[in-house]
Amino acid sequence: MKRYVALAVALCLSVGVLTPTVSAESASDPGLETARARVPRLDWRQCKSAKRFECTKARVPLDYDDPDGPTIRLALTRLPASKPARRVGSIFLNPGGPGGSGVGFVQAVGRFLYSDTVRARYDLVGFDPRGIAG
Repeated sequence: MKRYVALAVALCLSVGVLTPTVSAESASDPGLETARARVPRLDWRQCKSAKRFECTKARVPLDYDDPDGPTIRLALTRLPASKPARRVGSIFLNPGGPGGSGVGFVQAVGRFLYSDTVRARYDLVGFDPRGIAG
C-alpha cells in the first residue's frame, strides 16, 4: 500500500509539469476544429467490488474525429465528495501508463491522495482508457 501511495503522490506532483498547453493562436485555428461528440450521460451506481465507490460506463466515440462513427464503452469509478452539499466539482485521476487502470487506481489509493478537506468538496474520478481492464 505504501508503494501505491508513493506512486500516487509522485504522479500528482508531476501532472503540472506534464500537462500540455494550447496557445491562443492554435486554439482559434479553424483547421484544428473537429466535429463535436455528444457528452455521455452517466448513470452512477454503487460498485459491486468497492462499496464506498460508484461505478458506471460511458459510451464514447472510438475516434473523436468521427463522433458519429463506432463507439466503445469506458469504465469509470468515483469516490463521491464526503459532504455533497458543499461539493464543488470532480478531480479526474489517471495513473499514467501504458496499461494502468484508472478505476483500480482510484479505488486502491483515492482515499489517501487528498486531505479530508479536499475529499469533502470534490468527487475523485478514475477511468480505464480503452483496452485497459474495464
